[in-house]
Amino acid sequence: FTTGSDLVFAINGTTFDTQYEQLNVVGRVDLTGVDLVLSGSHSPAVGNSFVVVNNDGTDAIVGTFSGLPEAGFLNIPSSDLSYQITYRGGDGNDVVAQVVEADPILEGTSDDDTLLLKHSGANLQLTLNGSVVWSVPFGQLNSLTINSLAGNDTLTVELLGGPVTPPAGLLFDGGLSSGVGDKLTINGPIYGFVTYNYTDHQSGSVTSNSRAVSYQGLEQLTYTNPSLVAVFNLPPAGQNAVVLGDDGTAGNSLSRLSGITITPTDFSNPSGSFTLLPGIADDHVTVNSLPDLTTQVRIGDLGKEFGAVTIAEKVAMGLNRSLIASAGMISANAGVTTQGGSIIFNAKQDISLDGPLLSIEGTISLTADSDGNGSGIVALAEGYSIDADSGKVSIIAADVDIQGTISSNSLIQLGTVQTGRPINLGTNASDAFSISTEELNLFSADLLRVGSATSGDITVAAGIDLTNRSSPVSMLQLITSGAIVDGNLSSVDVVVASLDMVAPAGIGSPSNPLEIATVTLSADSSAGSGSQFFAEVDDVTIGINGLNAQSGKIRVEATSIEVASPVTTSAGDIVIAHAPMRSPGAGWCEK
Repeated sequence: FTTGSDLVFAINGTTFDTQYEQLNVVGRVDLTGVDLVLSGSHSPAVGNSFVVVNNDGTDAIVGTFSGLPEAGFLNIPSSDLSYQITYRGGDGNDVVAQVVEADPILEGTSDDDTLLLKHSGANLQLTLNGSVVWSVPFGQLNSLTINSLAGNDTLTVELLGGPVTPPAGLLFDGGLSSGVGDKLTINGPIYGFVTYNYTDHQSGSVTSNSRAVSYQGLEQLTYTNPSLVAVFNLPPAGQNAVVLGDDGTAGNSLSRLSGITITPTDFSNPSGSFTLLPGIADDHVTVNSLPDLTTQVRIGDLGKEFGAVTIAEKVAMGLNRSLIASAGMISANAGVTTQGGSIIFNAKQDISLDGPLLSIEGTISLTADSDGNGSGIVALAEGYSIDADSGKVSIIAADVDIQGTISSNSLIQLGTVQTGRPINLGTNASDAFSISTEELNLFSADLLRVGSATSGDITVAAGIDLTNRSSPVSMLQLITSGAIVDGNLSSVDVVVASLDMVAPAGIGSPSNPLEIATVTLSADSSAGSGSQFFAEVDDVTIGINGLNAQSGKIRVEATSIEVASPVTTSAGDIVIAHAPMRSPGAGWCEK
């Protein structure tokens, strides 16, 4: 046969040669690309079988009819039935067309029905109010629709015996109801990836193992399968306001997602991760206590942010599990804790914290102004804390309003998203990332890093003392793409045990050197050959990173200086003034 040709059989009854045509072949049979056409006057019934190609040889048939793979379906005109095609029929290598009800529509009663859909051997079986009302070979099905009609009906889909969704899907139509409404419960074994797609408050689908269970006219959905990954997609039309919380029964491993635009859904705790994504950018999520949701929780994502996320009740994450939220605005009106996991908030605008954040051995990352337009702040209310224990705290924003304590036994990172945005230390200033002396006094860390390689100039506008407290900052690191400027003319600029700076455009000026009271000092302005001007009010040690100005100048005024690392400039002057100098040996000064 040639590709694109028709192989036509007239079926006028169930007896071959007499009532329906049959092709008898000796030798090789290749059906690749051939169109099968079945016509005739016979009104077929379920179970009728027609051997349309009788292959007398022992070789398997090569290829398949166009659009008809093994077990594929061919619709019968003016009928709810279909021909199911097999190339392994007859004596094992014949083409057989069997009449099946490939897309059955099953109905309940107008009363309150209890339905159960499950496997029984090779058959798919439906039980209605305790009685088996339908049972057919699963392989004969293309799709299945169950209409429960009126009443408050419950369909349970049991997956323990194997998948129950035919290739083209399963649809449950709850129909009209009153009171508690219609319910769909899906039970079964662990599946890797489960996706919930909501269409509206009564319609949607659940896809697992690449098979979809669709529903409409539904008031409650329950999915008890413990999946590895669960993804929930809100309706794509209209604003959604949903609540993520517990189902109301402690210790049953079920949590609940609810809202007036979706079907209320109780779902089992996924072992890998839970992800909730918006339908539109203005969607809102309220997060309540999650005692049975102990997996990693992701609410929104970069590029798929919610309009707003609100933590309304205390959330305690499972061991080594993280809470990640991405939205226009994020408000934590209650605390969030995790051990071994991270707390990561990304907001295009503001992050407001009216509750504590605690991560034991994890990271706390707060990014406001994530779109870089210079308008997002991180605000921590008085009486609350951000504590990363031995982990890292990162606060990246257009500005901050810190009234509570922030601590880490490791690193606290402060900086901006917006490239070139200036940083002001010691006082509050407009159009800058500003952190006052009072706010800095609320920080405790081994290392406090301010700025990055993309930050604008850093101005020290008032005196900063990071040592006069019960939990001091051990090391202050200032990093900018520009200069570090002394804007404080009345007192010592920085008091800290160790100070490390990177400022390509230089540090201080001849008339306004950066006045420091520090044990160790390191500075690098080599990338832009900026000059460095320091006035030290006490003894100073040139730290492990040394002083490097490339072709710029270096001037250090101090009572006493110990040089433990090189002081380097390729063209500029190096001036050590007013200082009895202690040096570990020759070679400390390079020019």
